[in-house]
Amino acid sequence: MKLPIPIKDSDKRYSEITIIRPKVGVIAETQKLVQSDRYNAICNFLAGSIIEIDGITDKTIIKSLIRKMPFKSAEVAIIKIMLLLNSEDGIEGYYPCPRCDNAVISEKKGDGDSVIDTRDFISGLQITYTDETEINFQLSEPSQVVNASTGEAVSTMQSIKMVHPTLEHCMRAFQKVGGVDEMKLQLAIYVEATIEVDGRAVDNSWRNMYGMLLFWNIPNIQDLMKLKKLIEEFGIDKRVTKHCPVCGNEWRAVINTSNFFVFAVMPA
Repeated sequence: MKLPIPIKDSDKRYSEITIIRPKVGVIAETQKLVQSDRYNAICNFLAGSIIEIDGITDKTIIKSLIRKMPFKSAEVAIIKIMLLLNSEDGIEGYYPCPRCDNAVISEKKGDGDSVIDTRDFISGLQITYTDETEINFQLSEPSQVVNASTGEAVSTMQSIKMVHPTLEHCMRAFQKVGGVDEMKLQLAIYVEATIEVDGRAVDNSWRNMYGMLLFWNIPNIQDLMKLKKLIEEFGIDKRVTKHCPVCGNEWRAVINTSNFFVFAVMPA
């Protein structure tokens, strides 16, 4: 299968992987790991399910490349692997209309010839691809870290260059901030994925000293939403069109895929 966003390792890019159904032991180990580190669990699951990356079959190299896989590509790979484990990919859901609050329900009900199935199907979701591995973004106004004593800006950020966040970035961020505060974790992942600020390369010293503060101090929340949209532009689109039979409203709702993954990545 082709990855939505290629893996970049030094000057090489990898975009094709071969997957198999993971064995029981891989699933058991994944279930154990997910309780303490969800991203380590994902790496374990993928390492037990990917047998080739662009012709590479060495397991050690594959494990190394998986850590450098963009998270949005890993998400699609997991979905494809889960489809090997479970052909029943219909998703039930409850979607309140944002205009009138009427509930639109996706479900399968009935018996025999009278079955009505209004579920959404993961295999039918759209996947968008790119060959680019970097993102450039300009804040509408700069973010600053200010010295409390002097009032002077000790670090600023307006122009940002990032790579698409990888599993390795996610793992580092999770180790630093944990997973209790999802907003904080998201920002920490962005910090880890940042490679340049205002035209200057950044290192781990910058990330540890200023990175989180600068992302936390972004003045305009709309900038953060635009950056998030750019990061999520490629990969699988989990939004589906819903129609309200009461008021006629049409909107795009995000389907809940968590139950589809429960067998492989959640504890029993």
